[in-house]
Amino acid sequence: MDKIVSEIRKLYGQSAKNEKKLQEIEALMVNFERENPSTPVIKAYRASVVMIKARFLILPHKKYACFLEGKKQLEEVLESHPDEIEIRFIRLSVQRNLPPFLGYNHLSQDKAWLEANKDRILTSDLMQMIANFWKQEGWGDFI
Repeated sequence: MDKIVSEIRKLYGQSAKNEKKLQEIEALMVNFERENPSTPVIKAYRASVVMIKARFLILPHKKYACFLEGKKQLEEVLESHPDEIEIRFIRLSVQRNLPPFLGYNHLSQDKAWLEANKDRILTSDLMQMIANFWKQEGWGDFI
C-alpha cells in the first residue's frame, strides 16, 4: 500500500495541469482497489481526482457537477478522519487551484492546521511533497 500511495503522490502535483497524469493516478487507484480495501487517503485522492477532472471538461454544468461530487466525497472523508494530515493537505492543494467563486475555501484553516501538526508527518515523501507545495505557493519553508 505504501508503494501505491507513493506513486500517487509523485503524480499528484502534475495532475492539475496534465490530464494524462490524472488518468495515471485514476488507473493506479482503480487497480489498487480491485485487490485491496480502499483507505481514507486513497478515497481523498480519488475525490480530488474527481474535482481536478472538472478542469478538463468543456461544458460548465458538467464542470460544476464534477466539482460538487468531488467536494462531497472529500468532505465526507475529512469528516470521518479530521486528524489525517494527508487528507488535509489534499483539500488544501485542491482549494488552492480552484476559482474563488466556487466558495470552497478552508485555506487559512488547513494551512494553519498543517503547520501546527507537521511534526506528525511520518514519511519523507509526504513531507517533501508538502514542503514543495508550500514553497511553490510562496509560503516560505514548511520543514
